[in-house]
Amino acid sequence: MPKIVTVVDEKSIERYGGKHMLIAPPLDYNSLMSEIPEGKVITITQIRQYLADKYDADFTCPLTVGIFISLAL
Repeated sequence: MPKIVTVVDEKSIERYGGKHMLIAPPLDYNSLMSEIPEGKVITITQIRQYLADKYDADFTCPLTVGIFISLAL
């Protein structure tokens, strides 16, 4: 981990805007969320974009982000 997968499905490429999908480690989500000060709000979209930028991917896997964030709460 992290793993960058090349997506070949045209619908997914069009929907998410690229071919390189990041599957980020669960600890990255946990550490990022722990850095957010109490009372501040960060969206899943912002988390996904931050991690995609960090690992030079086009987007992050929407399924795993939902699973990992729900476990981190």
